[in-house]
Amino acid sequence: MGSGWNSRITGASRAQTSRLPANQQPKAGHAVTEVTCIRCGQQRPGIDSPPFRDELGTRIHENICQVCWDEWLQRQMQLINHYALDVRTPEARDFLRRNVEAFLFEVGDADGIDPSQQGKISW
Repeated sequence: MGSGWNSRITGASRAQTSRLPANQQPKAGHAVTEVTCIRCGQQRPGIDSPPFRDELGTRIHENICQVCWDEWLQRQMQLINHYALDVRTPEARDFLRRNVEAFLFEVGDADGIDPSQQGKISW
């Protein structure tokens, strides 16, 4: 990895990685990247690569574990479905970006899911 990446690569043994759930198993030829997750405070395997090609993606990759990232993906799906987001629009992408930062880094306020408004939100 190039400079600027502040991840620590560990040589996890087969026994250590076999205890991980299937979605957290390292891919062939990949070392497990351990991070001390800012969200949960635990040292766990990180995500394989930055999810976005910007500073936020780098921050997530360096500071968020796979477990918390998977939790965000579930939350993101709930938000997309609840608010009927069209992720092709800039407004929806801004909405999700604001929420990912609130969810993972506690920056700003996260939007809630109000079941009484399901399908009634318009942009």
